[in-house]
Amino acid sequence: MFGDPRDAVVSFFDRRKSKHDRHGFNTKIIDKPNIHWVLQHCDNIESQAFDMDETWDLHKFLGNGLDYFKLEEHFDNWFYSNMDYNIVFVRYENIWDNVKALGKTLQLNIDHFPDKIERRSKWRNLDSTDKTRCNEIYGSFSERMNKLPDIFTVRLGSIMPCSYL
Repeated sequence: MFGDPRDAVVSFFDRRKSKHDRHGFNTKIIDKPNIHWVLQHCDNIESQAFDMDETWDLHKFLGNGLDYFKLEEHFDNWFYSNMDYNIVFVRYENIWDNVKALGKTLQLNIDHFPDKIERRSKWRNLDSTDKTRCNEIYGSFSERMNKLPDIFTVRLGSIMPCSYL
């Protein structure tokens, strides 16, 4: 699954503020946010965010001007893979428009696909300073991803559109 990395980073930090059933890292202890959420996630994705401070909020994170999460590198590791099996990519923002194609691609019955929940965390809603910083870090990567189809597969380093879309 891929999507606008700017929205993903905003969502990532917003997860520290609320608890819901769409993720498993954020547990509130005595109604206080879990400040360990960011580093737990970095550890989970095997990121090397050594000089990142777990108390940072989004503003401090963006102020460093670095992609500590290595989102583009992570994406490229899958996108340019030379594995001899299909790797399916589906755009998060449009997954609900492509449920039928996704089911066919994965050869799954997805009659009970969950309803769409509108994303609340959007980089365009940031103040002008953070919006600029976020776009400086992730803008070119986002533009690159916007050129991709909503659903496709990669096999042995080649992009293959889903023929039944």
